[in-house]
Amino acid sequence: MSRTRKEITRFAKAQKQCARLAKRDLERFWKTLDTTDVVACREALEDFLPQLVQAYGNIGGQLAVGWYDELPALAAITRRSLRRCLVSRRCMPGSAAP
Repeated sequence: MSRTRKEITRFAKAQKQCARLAKRDLERFWKTLDTTDVVACREALEDFLPQLVQAYGNIGGQLAVGWYDELPALAAITRRSLRRCLVSRRCMPGSAAP
């Protein structure tokens, strides 16, 4: 069973909305920074960015899992591997190998 254009468009819009919200939150955060104090700005970004990535990365991951769960042609082992990867974050750059 192939995906309809409507389903593909819906998934793409959800992913784009997730990216827009992440960008919006980053822009709002950036406006609160005193960019004349480079050290404080860097430290604030080091604290904020992992939280932003975790929050919106999880949303994007959940959208992807939902998308792949709906694909009947995808083997069950692949779905389990994707979930395990997203939950354990072993598929993330710099993470330990499974």
